[in-house]
Amino acid sequence: MRAVRRSVGLIAALAAAALTPASASAAAWQPTNATVSPDGRNVYAAGREADLVSFSRDPSSGRLTQIDGPLRGGDVIAISPDGRVVYTGRNIGFRDTYDLNVYSRDPSSGLLTLERVYSNDSDGPLRDMSRLAVSPDGRELYVAQNAANALLVFDVDEATWTLSLRQSLKRTDIGALDDLVVAPGGNNVYVSTTVYALKLLVRDPTIGMLSPVASYSEPESFGRYDSGHFLAMAPDGSRVYSGRSVYDVWSRDSGDGTLTYLSQFVPDPGPCGNCARGPLLGTSRDGQSVFNATSRETWDENAVNQTGVTQNGVALERRYREGHELRGIMLPTDMAWSSDGSSAYMTAAKHHSGYPYGGDSGLTVMSWDQVARKLSFVEFVGADFPSGDPPRLPSFSINNGALYTNNPNVTLTLKPPRWAESLRIANDQSQLDDGGALRIREDGLYEWRLDTTGAAPRDVRHVYVRVWTGYDETPIDLSDDIVLDQTAPQIQFARLRAAAHGSVLTVHAHDNRSGVHKMQVTTKRSKPGKNRKFTKHLTLSDPHRQLWVRVLDGARNKSRWRTVQRG
Repeated sequence: MRAVRRSVGLIAALAAAALTPASASAAAWQPTNATVSPDGRNVYAAGREADLVSFSRDPSSGRLTQIDGPLRGGDVIAISPDGRVVYTGRNIGFRDTYDLNVYSRDPSSGLLTLERVYSNDSDGPLRDMSRLAVSPDGRELYVAQNAANALLVFDVDEATWTLSLRQSLKRTDIGALDDLVVAPGGNNVYVSTTVYALKLLVRDPTIGMLSPVASYSEPESFGRYDSGHFLAMAPDGSRVYSGRSVYDVWSRDSGDGTLTYLSQFVPDPGPCGNCARGPLLGTSRDGQSVFNATSRETWDENAVNQTGVTQNGVALERRYREGHELRGIMLPTDMAWSSDGSSAYMTAAKHHSGYPYGGDSGLTVMSWDQVARKLSFVEFVGADFPSGDPPRLPSFSINNGALYTNNPNVTLTLKPPRWAESLRIANDQSQLDDGGALRIREDGLYEWRLDTTGAAPRDVRHVYVRVWTGYDETPIDLSDDIVLDQTAPQIQFARLRAAAHGSVLTVHAHDNRSGVHKMQVTTKRSKPGKNRKFTKHLTLSDPHRQLWVRVLDGARNKSRWRTVQRG
C-alpha cells in the first residue's frame, strides 16, 4: 500500500481551495477518541468535524492547554509506545474518504507533523475504521474496520513513517469489527464483532501476523442488551470486558490468552431502549475499577458507572451523574488515562437539547484519587479554531521569484492553500516522499540549498514542494526554478577617450547565461561606488586619464577589474 499523491496546476489548486469546507468553530468539534502521550506531556483528541486537536498537559493538575489544531485526523487515534508517532483514522467518511494519517511527534513541544496519508485507493481499501492499536514493540499497526477487509495489519517503519500492508483478515473470516484490544506483551489480540462475538487472535512475534484461534459464543443475555461492541482490558492483562452499557466480564489466561466467562454487569435500574448507546470506557490504570456509560433521553439521567473488580466479576462502586458529580459526560465516547493514573480524559459527543450548562462537545478533565477511588471534575475543555480564512491560490518561489542566483543557499517562500498542514521539499521530484515533513511556518520562509552536483556551472536548478492539507486526500505539488550561475562575466574590450565635455568609456563584455546587467567605474578600486546599469558607451563629466571598470551579471557575479587609460 502506498501513500496517494497527485500533482495539480494552479487552476486545480484554486479549485481545491474553493471547495474547502467552512471554517471550524468550537461548537462543531465532536471529539470521539483521545490518547495521552507516554511521557504524560500531551493529550491528543480526534473528532468527526474538526479532526485532531493537540493539548499540552499540566502534570500536577492534569489541566490542558491547546497548542495546535485543527489538523486532519478522524474518529480514532493511537500513539506508538515510544510516543514518536501518532496515527489517526476515519470511521465516518469525509468527502467519501477514509484516510489513515501518520504524524511524527516532537517530544519537546508536543506538536505533530503530518508525514503520510493513506487512503482508500486501489492499493489498499480503508473504510469505516473503528479502532487503531499499536503492538507493544511498535512494529505493527492494527486497523479494525467495519468493511470487507475487517482487520489490517501494517508493518511500521518509524524511520520513514511508512506503513506496509502485512496482512488482511477478511470480514468473511472474522466478521465486521467494532473494537480491538492488544494484550500486554503483544502475543494476543482480541476483536469484537457487530454480531456480538468475541475472538482471540495469536500474534507471530517474528513476522507479526495474526492467526484466529478461538471464538467465544455469548451467553443468552448478550443479544438482549446489545452487548459485544466495545472492548477493554486490564493493564496487567488479567481481565477482558466486552459490551456497552451492559458488559461482560472475562478472566484471561496469561499463557495462551484464552478467556473464561465470569459474569455480566447490568446497570441499575436495568437496561432501557436508549441505554445501549452508552459505551464501555475502559479501566483505571491499576485495573481495579471499570467505567462505562448509560445514556438516557434527558441530560440529567446520563451517568458514568464505576465498578470495582471482585473475584467473580465486578460490583458497582460509584455513579457519576451529568451536571452533578461530573460535567461533560453526555454521550461519552472514550476515556484516556495518563500513564501515572492521576488524570483521566473523557471525550463527549454533542449534548442533548435543553442542557443547562451551555457549551458543546469536548473533553472532560478529571483527577483520580487512588485512595478514595474517586473521579473529581477538573475542567471541561473545548477547542479554539481559527475563523474566516478565505480560499487562496497557493504560490511558491525561490528568492522571491529571482531569475538568477550565484549562491546555492536560497530562501523559499510558500503561500500555502487554506488549512495546509505539512510539506516536503526536494531538489528532485522523485524524492518528495523522502525524509521528514516540515510544519507550515507562519512567515512562509524556508532556508534551502540547491543541488550543485552533476550539472554545468550555469544551469537551471529546480525545487519541488508537496503540501498536505486538512481537507483533501491527495497533496498539492508546486515547483519553481532558478538559474544557479557561479561563473563571472568577462570584459572583452575597454577603451577611454577624451570627449568635448569629459571622457567616454567604451566597454564590451560577455556572459553566456544571466547576461551583463551592471557595471562599476571608479578611480580607486577600494571605493568602487554604486552599481550602475551596464552600457557599452558611458559618458563621464570628468576628463579622466585612467579608470578601473568591472561588470556584474544577473546573478551578481563580478568580473575582474580592468584598467583603462585614455589613449
